[in-house]
Amino acid sequence: MQWSDYSFKDQTISELGAIGAPTQALFSILLVPTYLLFIAFGVGVWRAAFGWRNLRIAAGLLVLFGSIAITTGPFVAMYPRGFEQGIAGALHLIEGAVEMLILLAAMGCAAIALWRAFRLYTIATVAVMLIFGAWSATDIPRIEAGLSTPWVGVEERIYW
Repeated sequence: MQWSDYSFKDQTISELGAIGAPTQALFSILLVPTYLLFIAFGVGVWRAAFGWRNLRIAAGLLVLFGSIAITTGPFVAMYPRGFEQGIAGALHLIEGAVEMLILLAAMGCAAIALWRAFRLYTIATVAVMLIFGAWSATDIPRIEAGLSTPWVGVEERIYW
């Protein structure tokens, strides 16, 4: 709402934190409590695991996810739409891919540790994440070129 030119539907979440975006500072500040809550959730899962090895691994991965995001996230912002992304864009995509792999691994470990219904729910969730993640990734060249990307914001929010 602070940035009238931003489209929730047609632009990525990362564009709110892009280098030079009017929302960059607010975006970065709001990420801190978000990832601290992720770490706290991982700690809570660890404490509730009661010796379940796969659940403890999932908890450790959640803490790792939050820790990586809070320590590297502010340093891997992309450039605004229409700018050549270069190393900043590459680092942003690499960090996002690493975080997504960690999150998927945590989900997989939790699914193995818990009940059949949770396992099925997790499989469905991962399938949706992969489909919408792949779909939104097809717009990366259009974002770098500064072109229109209808629905990429919705696609990305579904997979994240």
